[in-house]
Amino acid sequence: MDDMRKLAAIARIVGDHTRAVMLWSLMGGESRPAGELALIAGVSNQTASNHLSQMRSAELLALQVRGRSHFYQLRDASVAKALEALMHVVNPELSPVKGAASRVAPGLLLARTCYDHLAGRLAVRIAATMKRERWLLQKNDDFIVSTKGERHLLSLGIELKAARASRRRYAYPCMDWSERVAHIGGHLGSAILNWLIAEKALVKMESSRAVRLTGSGRTLLEKTFSLRIGMDGSTVTSPGISGQGTFHGLRSGYQVQSSVTSRTADESSG
Repeated sequence: MDDMRKLAAIARIVGDHTRAVMLWSLMGGESRPAGELALIAGVSNQTASNHLSQMRSAELLALQVRGRSHFYQLRDASVAKALEALMHVVNPELSPVKGAASRVAPGLLLARTCYDHLAGRLAVRIAATMKRERWLLQKNDDFIVSTKGERHLLSLGIELKAARASRRRYAYPCMDWSERVAHIGGHLGSAILNWLIAEKALVKMESSRAVRLTGSGRTLLEKTFSLRIGMDGSTVTSPGISGQGTFHGLRSGYQVQSSVTSRTADESSG
């Protein structure tokens, strides 16, 4: 009877829509911060914290504390298998390897704000282009703009002087939660976003972290960063960079992923 009570308790936990969304977003073995899970589920940080506490108590989630950030992942493969089996009951045609982010937060995938800098497919491809062109170099946990890169950015009208004078980190790799590779955080990332908005390439959406790409923005990004963007925003490509910049979704099988680097509270995944 003890086991039956535990089963009923777990069923109640999984049966809540918000908790189900959070759990399904972790099906690929991802380790996500609490703020990201709140964003995916569309709830406040406080509400997300309550849900996460319940799922931890039910032993569905494991917690990793990295500095000031709390990262959550499914406890083990048995939890992933149970969720996959339930989803198969709901929809036998649904492949378990399709991307969770594309279902739970499609409007945020192409471009969104991460605090005061740009995140999403556009952001990671801008970073990739800058690294390919040697405009952006990586040293330990920071990005450095090369002389060539500084000339290019200044020619576009991107303000760098104020960024260099600030005590804030100039530029660093910030893990992108939907693409799972880094975009540019820090003052440089903020300067690039502000420039794109000033040029009317991107427009902020009311009551959302999503930003809308304009027609002129599509042209500007191709001219300045060699980005070619599909009309539906599902692909962002650039010459000389492998891959299509799409969200490839959940991996087959369950593997614990621990590649997300630790950051302080003001540098969490975007």
